[in-house]
Amino acid sequence: MPQQHSTLHTGRQVSNSECKLERMVMAHVTVLLVATTWAYGGNVDWARTMVALWGSFSFILLGFLVRDRHRQSRVLPKALLTLWPLLLFNLLVLLSLCFPGFRVGYYGDEALLINNELASYLPSSAQPSISLHALWVFDAIYLTCFNLLLAIKTRHSFRLLLFVFSLNATVLAVFGTLQKLTHADGLYFGLQPSPQPKFFATFIYHNHWGAFTTMMVALGLGIIFHYLRRKEGQDLLRSPAIMVATSVIFLALSVPLSGSRSSSIMVLSLLLFAFINWLFITARNRSRKNRKPWGSIMAAAALLIAVVFAAYKVGEPVIRERVQETKNQIIALSSPEEFGSRPTLYRDTWTMAKERLLFGWGMGSYPVVFQIYNTSSISPVDGLPMFFHDAHSDWLQSVAEVGIIGTALLGLCALIPLWHFRQTLFRSAISNYLLGGCAMILLYAWLEFPFGNTAVVITFWTAFFTALSYGRIESDHAR
Repeated sequence: MPQQHSTLHTGRQVSNSECKLERMVMAHVTVLLVATTWAYGGNVDWARTMVALWGSFSFILLGFLVRDRHRQSRVLPKALLTLWPLLLFNLLVLLSLCFPGFRVGYYGDEALLINNELASYLPSSAQPSISLHALWVFDAIYLTCFNLLLAIKTRHSFRLLLFVFSLNATVLAVFGTLQKLTHADGLYFGLQPSPQPKFFATFIYHNHWGAFTTMMVALGLGIIFHYLRRKEGQDLLRSPAIMVATSVIFLALSVPLSGSRSSSIMVLSLLLFAFINWLFITARNRSRKNRKPWGSIMAAAALLIAVVFAAYKVGEPVIRERVQETKNQIIALSSPEEFGSRPTLYRDTWTMAKERLLFGWGMGSYPVVFQIYNTSSISPVDGLPMFFHDAHSDWLQSVAEVGIIGTALLGLCALIPLWHFRQTLFRSAISNYLLGGCAMILLYAWLEFPFGNTAVVITFWTAFFTALSYGRIESDHAR
C-alpha cells in the first residue's frame, strides 16, 4: 500500500493518515453544525447535551492530530500554543465549582436557594452542575472547530465544507419561509409548540435565526468573491458562485420575513458592502481592458434593488408589524411607568455583575441569580411576574457570569489565535468575509444575545477558525 496520498501546494506529500483525519474532522464539524441547526438551533436541553456528547469526540481527534503531526515532523503543532486562554478559562470555572454560591434549604416542602455570602474575590458558582455542563458544551464546540486548524490541508476541502453549510442554510431558509407563509403556529409546521411566538424555521427566537443567517450570508459572499476574482463571463456562470448567490438571495429574503429588525439591517449592510466591493473589482477589471463598467454596474444595482424589493414584498406584513412595534417601543421608553425595558434589564444586570466583578457568579448562573436583582418583577401588560433567562447582551451577561477575568479569557480564546495567524490574515475573500461576519456578530452581542444560541456559537467558531486556516493556506499557495 502506498504511503503517500497526494501533494500539497507547498510540495510536501500528504500521508494517508492525514487525509483520513481531514475527512473525519470535516465530517465531525458538519454533523455538529447541521444537526444542531435542525435540533431547534440547539436551544433545548437535550440538544445541548447532544452537542456536548458529539463534540467530545474532538478531544480524541485532537489527540490523533497531534500524534500524527509529531510522528511526521517530530514537533508539536505551533497552533497548540494558542490554547492557553482556553486552559486558564477551564481552570477558573473548575475552581469556581469548589465554592458553591448557593445552598439548598427547605421551607416546608418547598426547596429554596440560599446565598452562601462568599467573599467577592473568590471564584464561585451559583449552581456547580450547570456551570460544569456549560463548560463541557463550550469546550466541545471550541475544540471541534479548532481542529480545523490542524486537520484541513487544502482550500478545496474548506470550500467543500462551506458549500455544505450554505446548502443547509438554504434548505432551512426555504423551510422557514414555507412555514411562515402557511401561518404555522409552531415549529415544524405546528408539530412542536414554540415557547417564543417570534420563531423562524427551526430556531425558537427570530433574532437567533437572524444572527445565524448573517454569518451564512457572509460565508456565501466570501465564496462568491473568491470565484469573482478568478473567473469572468461564462466561466463564472458555470462556477459554484451562481449556486451560492442563489443561496444568499434566499437567506436575505428570509430575514425580514422572520421579523428580525436588527438582523435585517446587518444583512442589508453586508449586501451593500458586497455591492461596493464588486464595483471596485469591476471597475478595475474593466479599466485594464479599456472597457466602461457602467452596463455591469447598472445590472448589479438593479439586481440588488430587486432583492431588497422582493424581501420587502415577501415580508411586508411582518415588516409593517415590526415597524409599528418599534414606534410603540420608542413612545414607551419616554414613559416613567415603562418596566422591563432593555435599559432597565441592562442596569439590573450590571448591578448583579458589580457584586462579583472579578470572577462573576458562575458560568450559566444568570437565570438563577438575576432573580435577586430583577427590578422588573411585574409586567405592566398582564400583571404577571417577569422572568429573564438572558441579559439580551452577551458581553454584559458574560461579565455577570464569569467576571471581567473570565470574560477577558474568553476574548483571548479568539484574540490569541488571531494574533498567531496575523501575518496571513485578509489574504482571501473567503477569510475577509468570514472575519467580517464574526466581527459583526461580536458587535451585535453588545445589544442582543446571539451566543445564547448553540448553533450560532458553532457557526461563529467554525467561521473564525476557517478564516484563519484558509488565509494561511492561501498565503502558502501564493509563495
